[in-house]
Amino acid sequence: MTTPGQDAANEAIERVEQHADPNWMAYARMTLSALVGIRDRFTSDDVWDLLERLYPEVKTHERRAMGAVMRYGIRMGWCERIGEWQDSTRTVCHGRPVAVYRSLVIHQAQAA
Repeated sequence: MTTPGQDAANEAIERVEQHADPNWMAYARMTLSALVGIRDRFTSDDVWDLLERLYPEVKTHERRAMGAVMRYGIRMGWCERIGEWQDSTRTVCHGRPVAVYRSLVIHQAQAA
């Protein structure tokens, strides 16, 4: 069961995802998929950095859609939030805290 606040957050992320460029969403998801195979711990800043280096021509007007990309990674079982926060290095974020994630792909491979 979710709280009203969680429900509102989920609805907001779904709206943002619907308004993001679908091409950008596909590339962002591919980038996250690649990142979880090479980084044990990471933030959305790391996804942005790799996305912009690999696909500089791919843009979205809705930067908040990265939240939907990260939730997609969690639903796919690629990663999980670990309850830690780190100040963002992205200028547009003005140093706000961003969640730290752990790659489940790497941890599953190490356990095998």
